[in-house]
Amino acid sequence: MVDLISKYALHNTGIAFSLKKQDENILDVHTTKSYSVKDVIRVIYTAAVAREIIHIPPQTDKHGSFEGHITNPNYHKKKQLSYYLLIID
Repeated sequence: MVDLISKYALHNTGIAFSLKKQDENILDVHTTKSYSVKDVIRVIYTAAVAREIIHIPPQTDKHGSFEGHITNPNYHKKKQLSYYLLIID
């Protein structure tokens, strides 16, 4: 459920999301309507990932249009997992 709501939050900035487990006081996901994509990435993937995000400005060609965010090519985590994000609208 956390993964699903996190994905919705990433693709639907401008909508507030809050998710917590029943009988728990800590929110697993919490965004506000004013959060940017980078803010939501910070909430879901950590501030370290958000600092390395590069915005790809809107592009249009004969096949359509896209805009996205990716991690800096030099970004890596000390753990073996790395996050590579491409958010297409």
